[in-house]
Amino acid sequence: MSVLLSSLQGQNTLTVAAASDLSPLEGVLREAFPEIGFNFTFASSGVLARQIENGAPFDVYLSASEEFMNQLVKKRKVVKEEVQVYAIGRLGLWSKSGAVRTLNDLTQPGVKLIAVANPQLAPYGAAAVAAIRKAGLYERVQPMLVYGENIRQTQQFVETGNAEVGILAWSMIFDKGGYLIPDDLHPPIRQVVAPIRRKGGNLKLAEQFIQALLSEKGRSIFARHGFNLLPPPPSLRR
Repeated sequence: MSVLLSSLQGQNTLTVAAASDLSPLEGVLREAFPEIGFNFTFASSGVLARQIENGAPFDVYLSASEEFMNQLVKKRKVVKEEVQVYAIGRLGLWSKSGAVRTLNDLTQPGVKLIAVANPQLAPYGAAAVAAIRKAGLYERVQPMLVYGENIRQTQQFVETGNAEVGILAWSMIFDKGGYLIPDDLHPPIRQVVAPIRRKGGNLKLAEQFIQALLSEKGRSIFARHGFNLLPPPPSLRR
C-alpha cells in the first residue's frame, strides 16, 4: 500500500486518514491552519475504512466515498452526527503527451494502457469505470485498463510511462495539463469527513479541524484545487 506520512511538531496532533486525491493539498492546508497539528496518512478510501474498522489509531477520516463512511457509521466507528460533505470530487484525463483530451481519444492507436484506480477500493476508480461505460467505450478499452491501489499510484503509472493515460482526480492534474471529464458522465463523488470513535482520541481537536475544513478559508482551498462545493452549512453562512 502506498502511504504518505507527514508530521508536525506538537503534543496535540491529529492522525488523519485521507483519500489520496487530497495529497496535493497537504502543504496548503498545513499553511492555512498552523494552529492545528496533524499527520496525514494517504491511501484509497476503502483501504483506510478497513484500517479504521480494524482499530487503526486515526482521529479523522476524510473519505472520497459516502459508501465507505456509511459502513463505518453502521459499525459505530465514526461519530454519525458529525459526518459532513466537504467537497465534490471531479474526474480528469491526463497523459504526458497531452494527446488524450476526451474519453473518445482513449481509442487512439497510440494508447495501449489506461491507468485507473481500483474501483473496489477507490471512488475515483469506480467513477472512471462509470464514465467509460456511459461513454459507450467500456468493451473497447477494458483490456487496456490497469489498476492502481489508489489514485496516487494510478498517477505514478502515467508519470513513469507504464500507462499512456490515466483517469484521475481532477485535484491532482488540473494544473498539469489535464482535461476535465464532464460531471454528468459519472455519479457524484461526494467527499465526506467525520471524527473517529477511539479510546484516547482527541475528539475536540478533531472537531476543530473539521470546522476549519468547512470554513470559508477551507472551502476556498478546495475550490481552488479542482473541487466543486455544496452550499455551506447553515451555521457557517453569513
